[in-house]
Amino acid sequence: MIETREELSRRAVDLGLAHLAEPLAQQVTPCLRLRTSPLLEGIPIGASRFGGQPDGDGSFAWPRVKGRPLPFICQVSVPDVVRSFAGSPLQGGGFLLFFSDMDSGVVVLVDSPKETLRAIAPPPDLVVLRPSMIARMLRGARNRPTFPVCSISFLPGLSLPTGDEPEWMSLQVNDEDELALEKLLEELGQSEQVGMAHQMFGRPHAIQGGCFERLCEYESRGLASSSMPIGSPEVEVAAKEWRLLLQVDSDDNAEFMWGDAGRLYFLARVGDLEARRFEMVRVFFECY
Repeated sequence: MIETREELSRRAVDLGLAHLAEPLAQQVTPCLRLRTSPLLEGIPIGASRFGGQPDGDGSFAWPRVKGRPLPFICQVSVPDVVRSFAGSPLQGGGFLLFFSDMDSGVVVLVDSPKETLRAIAPPPDLVVLRPSMIARMLRGARNRPTFPVCSISFLPGLSLPTGDEPEWMSLQVNDEDELALEKLLEELGQSEQVGMAHQMFGRPHAIQGGCFERLCEYESRGLASSSMPIGSPEVEVAAKEWRLLLQVDSDDNAEFMWGDAGRLYFLARVGDLEARRFEMVRVFFECY
């Protein structure tokens, strides 16, 4: 996987994209790729993982939206992130719990002494989750209130803007460049293959256009996305404060299927991430 701007520039030239090597190197941003593996044994309390049950202490309250409990998606150890990603806006200890039903999402910080933590059983009224069709065919999986447990590997990488992002559109890619760019994105880890787009930080890998940073700014102002035109100087400046916190892909290992092979996107302002104000996180969903 390509990990440096210099390597990106060299690979772009190798693929016949010499005319795009410099702008691509300017637009690329560091990110942290997440890879899943089915877990056959137990996992320590507080460890990073997809699925299973979240860890919490006696004060933990399962997140609800409009009275309904949200499915638990994953648990991410902050020290794991700090060790794996130089310049992480997340610092300190504890771990983050991510919950979402595609319509809504919540992120909870747990930073309690390890001896007070335990696995939290899902509430009895949690709507069961339907695993992906491929997972059901391969493993005969049935509907359940939790996703299968998967371990997480963290891999530093790079990400490029995609979709309708102005930076991507400014490249003015022609038909001859398309296949080479697809190859380059795959080597960056921005693959369209299901289960390969889990990511923290960097640029969101959009499916239907994205522009999530602007959407976050619109929503934070109580506006519909159509209320302010793209290119508004005020919005453009404010949107730069938003960062991707976590992107969750559909994944057969974890039996995630967000619509039609879609993704979940959790974003927050960088100042809120640094101050650990995770109640300010906003969540979006896109699929094919």
